[in-house]
Order: sequence, then structure tokens, then C-alpha cells
Amino acid sequence: MWYYSFQMKRKLSRKKKTTKLFTIAFFFLIIFGIAAGTYLVQKNAALYTRSQASLRPLASSSCPTTSNQTYASLSQNRKLDFDPTTNPETNLYMRGWYEVNEGRELVSRRGDNYGLDPNMPPQISTLFTNHYPKIIKTYRINAWDYDNHHNIPGESATPAYAVHMLGLEAVPGEPLIGLKAGRTIDGTNVFHVQYATKNSILFIHSAGEDDGYPYFFLDICVDPNLLAAYERDNANGRNQLPVIATGQVFGYAASNEVKYVIRDTGSFMDTRYKEDWWEYGGFKPEFSTPPPQNTIIPTQIPTSLPIPTSIVIPTNPRLPTVTPIPTQSVIPTLRPTTAVPTQTIIYVLPSPTAIPLPTITLTPTPTKTLTQIITENPVFNLMKILSEKISLFLKVSLP
Repeated sequence: MWYYSFQMKRKLSRKKKTTKLFTIAFFFLIIFGIAAGTYLVQKNAALYTRSQASLRPLASSSCPTTSNQTYASLSQNRKLDFDPTTNPETNLYMRGWYEVNEGRELVSRRGDNYGLDPNMPPQISTLFTNHYPKIIKTYRINAWDYDNHHNIPGESATPAYAVHMLGLEAVPGEPLIGLKAGRTIDGTNVFHVQYATKNSILFIHSAGEDDGYPYFFLDICVDPNLLAAYERDNANGRNQLPVIATGQVFGYAASNEVKYVIRDTGSFMDTRYKEDWWEYGGFKPEFSTPPPQNTIIPTQIPTSLPIPTSIVIPTNPRLPTVTPIPTQSVIPTLRPTTAVPTQTIIYVLPSPTAIPLPTITLTPTPTKTLTQIITENPVFNLMKILSEKISLFLKVSLP
């Protein structure tokens, strides 16, 4: 009897120890899960915040309000069956994008010309009037959830390519011109406008809307006359839309960066490929030899830049203020033998006039709260299930 009682006590003791060990292990698992979940939530929240920021066009007060440019229009082969303003295929601000740490140098095919266009596509190396573009940032475009009609922050729209968008160094206010290509769309022009806002424009290298290369330029200042021409043609049924010729101004840099994207067969292309988009068949721009991609180019406004006189370029606040020279009178010394009339030389510097800056009203975009981000996180849901299981286990196991 005594031995049986002793064995029962030992079994109960072992059961209590086992229960205690399981309880400690579960608590450690909970702590680890909470830490991992917190890390993932913070990481996703940061990515979500950066991605949501790209949904808003660049706020720039330097965009011109007048222009002396004129634009022709070309009839359409086919017309869109959707509103380009509310479609993520034409309005990339709906998708958004995020910066990635990829190489900023051009990528060579190294003799492999599979899939290379037999005719030279529009070359991004001819975007500026007097200098070779320099890549300063790389981005990926967000994927799109077509069932629920919203973007998927941090998920690549075209996983086959590491980069979808490039940021090019620019001087604020310098003009952007129609690119040089191996063919035209109507014998003269190279680009057909498909969608335009004050800060972005979508071209297609075709006379129709269902083929050709779509070229997107974002966070820029679209020429006000070109924007007015597009809005007029769009309101009149889109039977015709404006066209751009090689070398023709279509906009201006709104900051020190111009973003652009090229699509082909629906995919967002990696536009770093030299033989496709920059130096097709050994093509070189007409201006001076391009600098190496890693060379630092001083930021300054070129003196020979052909900016229209009606375009307003804001004063750079970093430049020293020029104090006007006061009016001076120079009176020669009178000699006693000769009467010399008094002469006055007046130096007058033109005084700067205050130019009113246009106000840009940004359309608010929907954002998610931190609570929504946490509750949608799979780690949070897993921790919730584990917590319920542990509570049930402890109620059953512990006396």
C-alpha cells in the first residue's frame, strides 16, 4: 500500500513537471511569435507608407502656366473603352512604386539580340537638349489587385525585371523633348498622347491605342499648351489626340529628378538595357560625348538652354542674393580754362518682379490605419489562434 502510494505520487510529480515544461515552452513560443510579428508588421507598415507616398503626384510650384508651344493632333485608329484617369494601366499613381537598391549603370545585351526590335525604338538618351541622362534612382511598380481594385504595396508588378522605373538627374525647369526613333507614327511625329495631367504624361509610339510602346513620364511639368490640347481632344470624344515630334518640347523638369517608365506587351520593362532604349545599334545623341554613368554632374542651369521666354523658372533660394548697384553720378573735374559740361552716367539694373506661383491641390488618397495593417498580418492571426489553444490547454491540464 505504501509502495503503491509512493508510485502514484511520483507519477503525479512527473505529470506536474511535464505540464510545467510544456507551459514554459508555450510561453516562449508566444514571446517569439509576438517579436517576429511585431518586426513583420513594422517592416510592412514602413513599406506601405513609402508605397502610399508615391500615389500622390509631386507637388511643384515651379510649373509654368503659359507657353508659346503649339501642338497638332492625330486621329485615332482605336479608342479606349475605359477612363484613363481611373485605370491603373494608364494612371500609374494609382499603383504607386517603391525605391529599390539596384545598379544605376546601363546593362548591355553582350551580343544577345533576341527580341530586339528591328527598328530603333524611341531612345531615352535624347530626352534632354544638351546632356546625356544620368540614372540616380531605381524603382519597382506595385502589383494591382483587379478583383478588389487596389494596389498591393511591395509586390512587384513584373517580377521578371528587377527595375521598372528610373529616376534621371535633371535641372529644375529644363525642357524635355520628343525622343529620337528609327520610325515615325505618321511620317513626322514620334509620340501620340494618350493621357496627361499637370504632373504626368503617357505617350504611345503608335497611331493607335492598342499597340506600340507606352512611355510614361512622371513627376514633371507638362507644357500647359499641350495639356490644354489633350483636355480639349479628350472632351471632344478622343477622336484625335495631340502628337509630339522628335525634338519638340512636351514638358519641363519639376525637380532634380525625372521619372519614366516603358511598357511592352503589358510588362514594365527594365529600361537600363543599353541596346534597346539608349544606344540602339551604336546610336549616339547629337550633343557632346556622354559622361560615364557614375560621374557626378554639377547641378547648374546651362546658359545655352533654349527655354521659351514665357516659361517661368523660380529663383534658386540657394544662390546668393544680388544687391542692385545704386545709381551713380560721375562729374568730371572742371578746368579753369575750359568749361566742360557736367555729365551724369546712370546704371540701372532691372528689378525682379514678383511672379505668383500656382497652387496645386493634391487629391487625398485612401490610407490604412496601423490597426488594419496589424490585423491583416498573418502572424497576428497565428498568434491569436495559439493564444486560444494555450488557454484551453492550461484549463484542462492544470488543477
